[in-house]
Amino acid sequence: MLSPRALITLLLVICAIVNSPAQKLTKKQHYKNGISEKYFVLKSDKSVKHGQYLRTYNDVWFKDYIIDFGEYSNNQKTGKWYEFYAKDPNNFLRATGEFSNDKKEGWWQLFYLENSADIAISLGSQKITAIIEPRKSSDKYNITIDTTRLKKESEGNYSNGSKTGIWSYFDVDGALIHQYDHSSKKLVAINYTLSPTAYVLYLGNGDRFLNYYRAAQQDIQLTNSKPPVITKPSEVVFEASDDGTYKQISGFGDQQFMAHVTRIVQSIPQEWVYLDKENPQRVHLVFTAEYPAIPNKPTFNISLR
Repeated sequence: MLSPRALITLLLVICAIVNSPAQKLTKKQHYKNGISEKYFVLKSDKSVKHGQYLRTYNDVWFKDYIIDFGEYSNNQKTGKWYEFYAKDPNNFLRATGEFSNDKKEGWWQLFYLENSADIAISLGSQKITAIIEPRKSSDKYNITIDTTRLKKESEGNYSNGSKTGIWSYFDVDGALIHQYDHSSKKLVAINYTLSPTAYVLYLGNGDRFLNYYRAAQQDIQLTNSKPPVITKPSEVVFEASDDGTYKQISGFGDQQFMAHVTRIVQSIPQEWVYLDKENPQRVHLVFTAEYPAIPNKPTFNISLR
């Protein structure tokens, strides 16, 4: 288990089985739209990933920021995996844990982003990761991570790809905020005084919700596509429903904007907990776009109501 306070640099090694007589492998590379993939496939079927996998984002200064790093077995994720904030200048670790049969399994830990300069400003000087290139084409990759500044966001167990049992949720300063049993769907602990009028909370509170929203702004699939063109005032409203999903309840304006917002919402876990089941109020996420755009303001804004 990683310790976010450990003043060490971890050398993470994932071994690809490259000499097994039963599974002869060959290495492949693929590059598109700033995303580089390096991985092993079966010689007998080059469509089947088998062995080590490394995916990186290449910025305009040709620095490699790790997206994820792990291993495949017959096209399915297996064993230990590491996921990163790829467009964060620090390239912070986002999550680490095990996969089995292509689904998350066992103990997982997730970490916060850190406020930092833009990649184009930092020129790679803030990176806490490094890739050690193999000397031979058949050799494995290694990566290093400096864990000194990592801040834990949450931790708990997965079973067959779903959260199970008691998970712990932390604020950005490292304080344990909530514990929630995902098996029984019950809040186990709240380590602060709730307002008498509170009817809902987000696991990990605002720090964690904002972290997911910020991470969405750096998401490779979102930021590598063209930003929505705003040609008219636009708004989309989603409701955090009781069934654990976000449901769009209204929207008007640009279709591109609404599609972009939908992808952002889908990246934020719906982990709102309603404390009073009898209270009819529900959380609404309201995304609005100004038109014409206001100088020095974000393209669009989010608010809760």
